Amino acid sequence: MLGKLIKNEWKATWKFPTLISLFVLIMTILGVLSFKMPFWSKLTSANFESFSFFDLAALAILVMYFVYIVVAVYAVMIYFSIRFYKNMYTDEGYLTHTLPVKPSAHIFSKTLISGTWYLAETILMLGSLFWLLVTFFNTLTGGFELSAAELKAAGLDLSMEAANRVFAEIGGMPLWAFIALMIVITVISSYSSMLIIYLCISIGQLFKKHKVIASLLTYLVVTTVMQIVLTIAIMPVSFSMMLDGDYIAIMESSDIMAGMLAPYAMMSPLFIISLIATIVFSVVSYFVSEYIMRRKLNLD
Repeated sequence: MLGKLIKNEWKATWKFPTLISLFVLIMTILGVLSFKMPFWSKLTSANFESFSFFDLAALAILVMYFVYIVVAVYAVMIYFSIRFYKNMYTDEGYLTHTLPVKPSAHIFSKTLISGTWYLAETILMLGSLFWLLVTFFNTLTGGFELSAAELKAAGLDLSMEAANRVFAEIGGMPLWAFIALMIVITVISSYSSMLIIYLCISIGQLFKKHKVIASLLTYLVVTTVMQIVLTIAIMPVSFSMMLDGDYIAIMESSDIMAGMLAPYAMMSPLFIISLIATIVFSVVSYFVSEYIMRRKLNLD
């Protein structure tokens, strides 16, 4: 039965996030093409005397691009949140809860699909930003390239050995492990975000009136409490690492790239704590939502 729930959830929801993804792709292409307009050559040559319609269009496209990619991720989140509320706690809930399916199966299937789409939109957004930034850099620099030796002489050692050294000395892990950690955090956070929203919706339906408002207020309270708990958890580690001799030595060195990477390397243990906290919050959200749906269901 769980497989059927997942299949039906996918069929019922794939159109909207797919449409959003297509628009993100279109806006990304327009953003990249905007760097081909004359405005950027005028910017690099400091020629600000004549601005044309195309120059304004280039800026307008970029503004629209940044607004849209942020809206796209939240639109997917809001879409699945509304669907969860309607399916589980409105008139549709009477039909949903008559199915011979445990509440845990409903939560799992909806979290799997919504979290996967949220993750897909996040990856699409990051890839889109990376493409745009590479295009922007190439446009401003004219595509010129420097050799590794020239970069190193300028204090920009871009070798993997240098990056691994900084992360190993300060963060206690090589660069590849840090990248893997960030990937894991991104994946788990996508599903955790939806679980936390489902928790707040489930708590909100316990109120007799204004359930939507109650859910929104619950979300504000829950996320605030989570941030406070996470801040308290990472504060001792953060202070101790800021006083670490290796970190101070690298920040005071002439190696520009090492100085740029050092803060991220320093945060490696903090990200591990954040990952653990995210998993704990997710588990709590899942079981509390399941308990409310199983024992405290209120469809009035």
